[in-house]
Amino acid sequence: MAYEFRKIYADIVTAEGDLCVMYLTWVCLAGRWYPSAGVETYWADGRREVHRSPTPPGPIGRDTPLHELPSELALPGGVFEVSREPIHGGWDPEGPIESLRWSVVSARSWVQAHHPAASRPGITGDGYVDWVSLTRYTRFLGLKELRWGRVHLPGRTLVFNTLEQASGETWRAVREWTEGSTREWSSFELELDGELGRLEIPGEPCIELEPLRVLHEGSAFDAERIPSPLERAVVWAIGGPHWEKRRIGRAVSHGERARGWAVYETVRFGEFARQDPD
Repeated sequence: MAYEFRKIYADIVTAEGDLCVMYLTWVCLAGRWYPSAGVETYWADGRREVHRSPTPPGPIGRDTPLHELPSELALPGGVFEVSREPIHGGWDPEGPIESLRWSVVSARSWVQAHHPAASRPGITGDGYVDWVSLTRYTRFLGLKELRWGRVHLPGRTLVFNTLEQASGETWRAVREWTEGSTREWSSFELELDGELGRLEIPGEPCIELEPLRVLHEGSAFDAERIPSPLERAVVWAIGGPHWEKRRIGRAVSHGERARGWAVYETVRFGEFARQDPD
């Protein structure tokens, strides 16, 4: 195995609008695994806290179920602990590129997390977990733009993803979870940029995305997230430039008068990474 990349993204949104994200990543080069892990918290007052694990766990398989994912992560100042109670299940769509796989481990869970070194040690809220794996360097996949997000409404969760390639081909997928049922669509309109975003599925109430604040904008490999210049250089060589804009906002489902939280982002790759769509 010359190269493989695995990543778990697991977040929590609190009732106050805080977002806490746990990352677990593993890179395999020439048969050796290099792990990395950390927790990023974006507080509702605009602060960002980043804590990296000095002893990240070893690699796990992509089919690992939610209850077997790591529930503890050693961080400076104490152990980050998390527990999850599943509400909505997973999703493993067939994507457009064989060497790139993305799947949802849990669209929604009730999550409790505790980190003694954080400015607020204990948080609770709605959680989401997904998985990405690559068997080719990102810079060689011909990617242009990814637009991804998830919406938690009362009794309803939606996860959407669009991936545009440099060739102009675009893959689209959205899934909805409600009490005891799921639905999927590959045809929908998605607007994330500007003052108001929207997710519009034919025949369904439009969901408007009201951005409250930008959580992170700039290089996905910034010095706060990856403090080591050598590590950043390696990641850059493998992945190429990545520009991202992540936001949190209110989701409003028209026709239902339902309100909830949305987390969504735009990522641009390679030569397109410096082109801000705003």
